[in-house]
Amino acid sequence: MLLVFNFYWKLDLSRLWDIENPRYLGTVTGLLAVLILALVTFTSQENMIKKMNPKMWKIIQTTSYLALALAVLHFYYMEQQNGVLVIKRIFGQFAFWGAIVVLVLRLLVIFLPKRKV
Repeated sequence: MLLVFNFYWKLDLSRLWDIENPRYLGTVTGLLAVLILALVTFTSQENMIKKMNPKMWKIIQTTSYLALALAVLHFYYMEQQNGVLVIKRIFGQFAFWGAIVVLVLRLLVIFLPKRKV
C-alpha cells in the first residue's frame, strides 16, 4: 500500500481523494477493505479477544467478508480498461474469481434455509 501511495499517488493526499480521478472508486474500496482488515487484525490479538464480548468479536471477524467484497470491487475498478474488466495475469484471474466463489458460497450459507437435524 505504501509503495502504491508513493509511486502512483506521488505522496499527495489530495490526489487520493480526487473525485474526478477515474480510479477514485477503486481507491476508496481498497482503503475501506484495508481499514476493515486492520480492525479484524487488531481484534485478533489474544488480549483483545479476552477483553471483548464474544458476540461482538464474531461480528467484527465476520466483516472480513465485507472486506473481501470491497477488495473484489477494488480489483474490478482498478483493472478496467475503457470500461471493460481486463485481467491479464493468471494469478490475478485466480484471485478475482476465487474471491467471487468464496463470497457466493458465504451468501448461500447465510440465505439458504438451515436443515433441521
